[in-house]
Amino acid sequence: MKNFPAVPTLQELGYDFIDVHAYMVMAPKLMPMPIIKKLEDAFRKGMEDPEFVRYTDSMELEISYLNSEDAKKYLEEAYAKSEKLTKELGVTKEPEKK
Repeated sequence: MKNFPAVPTLQELGYDFIDVHAYMVMAPKLMPMPIIKKLEDAFRKGMEDPEFVRYTDSMELEISYLNSEDAKKYLEEAYAKSEKLTKELGVTKEPEKK
């Protein structure tokens, strides 16, 4: 965090852990690419707006923009990491209650 530059991260302390809160806008799978491109451009432009930047800075939020391709890669990697971690920890799905 910008306001706490001397506080080490968990990774800097030797823990292989990153806590990320991702907020994404999703669209139907078969949405035409021209519409996706138009939405990507609008969201990117909105995230670059000085008022939005000031607001997120005041909330100490780090903002990063991902287009649809990069977001898909991010989600695939996050899913793989979560799957690996749950297996390592022996976490299993609870049986459904009847």
